[in-house]
Parts: sequence; structure tokens; C-alpha cells
Amino acid sequence: MTGKCLVALALLVLVVAAACDVGSLTGSPTPYPTLIPLATAPPSMAPTSAKPSVVATATTSSSAPPAPLALPAEFTKVVKGRNSYSYTPASKTGVLVQGTPKNTRLGHCGLASPIDLDGAAWDPMYGDDGQGGPLTEDQLGDLHNEGKVTVTLLDENTLQLVTRHGATITLVRHEGPKRYSDCA
Repeated sequence: MTGKCLVALALLVLVVAAACDVGSLTGSPTPYPTLIPLATAPPSMAPTSAKPSVVATATTSSSAPPAPLALPAEFTKVVKGRNSYSYTPASKTGVLVQGTPKNTRLGHCGLASPIDLDGAAWDPMYGDDGQGGPLTEDQLGDLHNEGKVTVTLLDENTLQLVTRHGATITLVRHEGPKRYSDCA
């Protein structure tokens, strides 16, 4: 994902948060997590030859947003073998509205459970602590276990998931059935 895409994503999250009138980012009026805006400045609409705009930025060292952080392999590996099963999505297509947060739950195995939304299973690709840093132990716990999350369809094939401890995970649409491991 390019730097421009990440900045556009950050702007989208900020617009969605403002449109939903989330108020304070420190708490949620529901037991579901509140979307956490990315720590990047909105893009300038001026041409590239124009002088830089006077926009406060969250980072002072470089203008490029941080690169996406890979998830631990246990969340992204392709499952094979006899201790696995094939899952065919059963949800209806078109239920998610782009840019509109939706509360849902991760299954018993957390991120390793089927995520069946908008007529598809979803593949976790990368994630961070909600501020561009590595996932914390609490956030990894959120990904390993059943729990409440908020998802937002960013585009037709990209979904953002936010856990109760603020982990921000990006998933991509999986075409057709998907294999999952049995978990204890």
C-alpha cells in the first residue's frame, strides 16, 4: 500500500469518525471499540509544485506514513492438513456500507476464526497498535480470543477491524471457500 493510500485511509477514518459524531476518542458509548484515527495528516489538495500547506502533523521526522506492519505468521499462514476444515461464507453481499463502522464479534479462535461479512471470508494482512506501532500483548490477546470488534469496509476488497484494545487490522476479501484450523 502506497503512502498516498495510507494518508487517504487516515482521512477516511477521520471523516467517518466526524460523521458518526463519536465525540470523545477515550471511550465508546457501546461495549464495542471506538475507531481510532490513524496518526497521519490529511493530504494537501494543492499541486505538487505549490508550497507546502501549513498543516500540523503527528510526526515530525518524515512526511511518509509508516509502512504497514506484518501480523504474526499464525494469523496469515495458509492452512492445510487434516486438522483443518473448509468454510464457505454464508453472509449476504452488500450488507456493509463503505465507510460505515459495524459492530461484530470474532469467533472462539479470534482472528483465526471465520470472518464472514458482506458475502465473503476475509484474510488478515497486516496490523498495528492503532498508532502505527507493533501490537501489544493485550492486542495480541484480542486477536487470539473471541471478542467484540468494530469493522469498516474501506473499499470493495478491504476491511479494517479495530479490537477493544485498539489494534487496527487490515483484511482483504477472500474469493470462495477458505480453510481454517481447528482450535482448542
